[in-house]
Amino acid sequence: MTDRELWVRTWKTVGAMVGGTVVFLGSMSLVVLLAAGRPPTTTASEAQATPASTALPPGAKGTEPTLPASPKAPRHIAGSARPGESI
Repeated sequence: MTDRELWVRTWKTVGAMVGGTVVFLGSMSLVVLLAAGRPPTTTASEAQATPASTALPPGAKGTEPTLPASPKAPRHIAGSARPGESI
């Protein structure tokens, strides 16, 4: 076997190992992302442990849910900091 053939064979092997590693890590990342996106499942014992009557009595008003602040909304800084000043 010549040096050139040995180098070609070596780089093909290295390329195959790197490619296999990339495919493996990509598939594992996809599995983790899909598993994290699923809602948690409740078991029968957990379902029985929750209170059955969570409804409000007739005529009672519930609180409105508060929406999270927009990420583009300016933040209010407590203290004497002014725009452009270092905190």
